[in-house]
Amino acid sequence: MQPLSARLFVLVASIPPLFVLAGCGDEAPPDSTPVGGADYYPMLDGSVSVYRHSNQGGWDETVTLSALGDDQFAEVDTPSPDGEHTESIQEVDTAGRVWRIEKQDYKDGELDISVEYDPGFIRFDPAWLELEPGESVRTEYRRTETPAGGAADPTRDRAHIYTSQGFESVTVLGHTYRDCLVIRRQRDFEDTMGNTEDEEKQFYFAPDVGKVREVNLDSGHTEELVVDEG
Repeated sequence: MQPLSARLFVLVASIPPLFVLAGCGDEAPPDSTPVGGADYYPMLDGSVSVYRHSNQGGWDETVTLSALGDDQFAEVDTPSPDGEHTESIQEVDTAGRVWRIEKQDYKDGELDISVEYDPGFIRFDPAWLELEPGESVRTEYRRTETPAGGAADPTRDRAHIYTSQGFESVTVLGHTYRDCLVIRRQRDFEDTMGNTEDEEKQFYFAPDVGKVREVNLDSGHTEELVVDEG
């Protein structure tokens, strides 16, 4: 597999600050700032994280990272209650950005679809730490989906807008993480029928821990860190 290219289209724009979802954590203290030298998205060989999902009656997902070499990692999660799980390849580039470059979705242990991303679907960018609250970046990529045993579907252009909500403390399952970066992600593309995709998610990244909470702002479903064995 060729190394991830640096083809990243970024549009920076200032938009009015968005309010953090009520009840998602403690109010940010006045001195909540990025922690210098901290890694807000650690990629460690053999790390295991458990996330608690609020949907489907509540369930725990275990996510394991394994180094593959050339700054690539395999990420494998355990099945949801309906038997679905994902295996993906993540790549860290020279700027420290983490990208998903391919994934396979499984249903009851059988491959359902495979997806390739060009240059990648970004999972974290250290440059987000430098954004002012309300400041946004837009990233574009191309996505090709192939059903198991079938031909690849047409490649589609996609984009997301990432908006900083600043830094705050957040309490997750009784544990408080301070100086968390809060990023809101909004889809900025149309579905196959030409309808605008409107899903919004909000992510909380803790220094030297990584993602500790994810909130789907449309459904209200949450994903929260239970344990991190990085």
